[in-house]
Amino acid sequence: MPECDQFLRKTSLSPILLQSAVIVAFWCMSATSANADERTKQLLQEMDGKASNIKDLRAHFEEKKFTALLKKPLTSSGIIALAGSRMLWDTKHPHRTIMAVDNEKIRIYYPRRQIVEEFEIDEKLQWLAVSPLAQLTELENHFTIETCQAAEFGEQYKSEKYVAFRLKPKEAELLEYVVQVEVVVEKAIGIVVRAIVLDVDGDRTVLTFSKFETNTGLQESDVRLQLPEGTKITKPLAGLSR
Repeated sequence: MPECDQFLRKTSLSPILLQSAVIVAFWCMSATSANADERTKQLLQEMDGKASNIKDLRAHFEEKKFTALLKKPLTSSGIIALAGSRMLWDTKHPHRTIMAVDNEKIRIYYPRRQIVEEFEIDEKLQWLAVSPLAQLTELENHFTIETCQAAEFGEQYKSEKYVAFRLKPKEAELLEYVVQVEVVVEKAIGIVVRAIVLDVDGDRTVLTFSKFETNTGLQESDVRLQLPEGTKITKPLAGLSR
């Protein structure tokens, strides 16, 4: 799981908005948007046949969280898996945590403590939490999309094999948390290899994805949170209003 529990403490909505914005960007390259310019539409359409054929996915991720409060970024890494309407962030380093997301709640499991924290997702924002395979058409209602230079995000992306997009929220609910999401896509596979999320506090989250495995037969049951007997379930924000 990416370093998100600090956001969970701040509000029940911000962590899922930040992480789901990245997941939306991770798969949205097979969508076209009425709000995109012609060049952007063409690029998205070129990759449509690639990304739209992906039914399930596993990948390695590395997350770096940059904040003014710390001199060095918070770094974590692990594996992300998506199938159907579920996704699982399995963080291996520096500490094992697992975050499971569906269209109703997020659950964070801390193996060493044998505790699960549950957080409900606001009904208005549930579309952000489900797999983008089922909600690509939602993008044009919630984001503006424009192209940018992939080379802006690192020397390794100067090649013509990469293209970059910038997504900006249009709605007040999203703008409370996310300023923009930038993604670098490898054209040949139509999948995001780097995503940068800028939040309203000025913090920047950089996610790098690699070692992709697609259409391996992964089922929703494979990305469910499996809990050992005796695990304690808590709801830290139960009864609290925003």
